[in-house]
Amino acid sequence: MDCGAPPCERLGVSSTPAEKVRFTGLDFNPSALQSFEGLVFQEARSLELIHAAAYLRALSFHTYPEGRSEESLKLHRKMKTDDEFRYLKSKVGGLQQGYKRIVCILALYPLSSLADSSVVELHPALKVILANGKEYVLAGSLDLNQGIVLPGETVRKKTQVVSFNSFLAKRSSPLTFPAPPIKIQSPAPERGRGYISNVCVAPSLRQRGVGKALLQQAQNVAHSWGINSLYVHVVPTNEAAVKLYNKGGFTFEKEDVSVTSRPGQPMRLLLVKTI
Repeated sequence: MDCGAPPCERLGVSSTPAEKVRFTGLDFNPSALQSFEGLVFQEARSLELIHAAAYLRALSFHTYPEGRSEESLKLHRKMKTDDEFRYLKSKVGGLQQGYKRIVCILALYPLSSLADSSVVELHPALKVILANGKEYVLAGSLDLNQGIVLPGETVRKKTQVVSFNSFLAKRSSPLTFPAPPIKIQSPAPERGRGYISNVCVAPSLRQRGVGKALLQQAQNVAHSWGINSLYVHVVPTNEAAVKLYNKGGFTFEKEDVSVTSRPGQPMRLLLVKTI
């Protein structure tokens, strides 16, 4: 399977068997993950890898006001890491309802390949040891989900035509997501749709192509699962994410008006890519 750019090499390392989380009926093929431009890709099954992914999410998804003490920051980050760890462990263990398959994909750099190891000094929880005995630094991660419905989706909708340009005309957001008028079809059978979530890259390791490589790996796995459409949500004011998905070939599907959206949450766009 082509990972998108040469050279592309099959990955032969895996998590420590003694610490693996029990899965229920998942048929994930690790050969779908490949090394790419210095990055090694790994499925998060061991407790060590799940905890590293949880810490990365706590680091990436939560910001703090200036002047907050280092002690309170660490305490809050630990609390969020613990929350993310419990949720992710349950999720990859097959305990979340509505999902047929779930895989948490990790992008790691060999520690020896990093000229600047300050990320490990600042965030030692991002350092992991794989089954080959070598040390790696978690650079990014995402979840690939396959289920009956997309998050927040409760009913099947009729086919309609949505013009992305007319959508932008109603908004003041400086979005530049190019997309022609497209059709929103009634949801395909569950096997044909996949949803990408929790995309994050360590702040000090951004602008290295990690996000792009993660999306390609997710596409590889999705293809092996028989998925033909990948979906992802994006907040339109998140310019870096908009740019990433735009370059990755995702197009606008609809404005998210999910019944599960909570007051105060930013509006999101649902994007789709046919693979």
